Amino acid sequence: MTNTNNPLAAPYIDAGNNMKTGGLSDAVVATSSLPQAAVVQQSLARCLESPTFLDAFYERFLGSHQAIRQKFAHTDMARQKQLLKRALLVALMYADTAVSNTLITERVNLLKDSHNTAKLRIEPWMYDTWLDSLVRTVADTDTLYSPYIGECWRKCMSVTIEYLRGEQH
Repeated sequence: MTNTNNPLAAPYIDAGNNMKTGGLSDAVVATSSLPQAAVVQQSLARCLESPTFLDAFYERFLGSHQAIRQKFAHTDMARQKQLLKRALLVALMYADTAVSNTLITERVNLLKDSHNTAKLRIEPWMYDTWLDSLVRTVADTDTLYSPYIGECWRKCMSVTIEYLRGEQH
């Protein structure tokens, strides 16, 4: 069955010649020449099929440190989850040089501006905690998760994180 509510869910044919949605098997992903951004896109589609993915991520992330929890004390979490979905897509497109363009760079600049230390006081270590929380939640949620998929997530998200920290120009 195709999930028409998830624009990231890409249909494919499995080994039994059945139409599937949302990703490839571990064996195919690990041995394929898919760009890392494509691997993450498929993983994200599978994760977003789970109604608990974003809640599980924020539970893990906010539970990781008191300072992080305080940053979200007065946050509308329903809105925050929608912002996270968009930010993940933007970060993914920014990491994918085949897709990245001026519009995506502008979106990343908006993220950087909103997360700088003068406004939200996001400390550099918080990005590491965010990424660890994200990858651990993906590992718990993505039914096809493998260490390779986790590595792809880390590499793709690190491109944007480095830029947000000011480590790349």
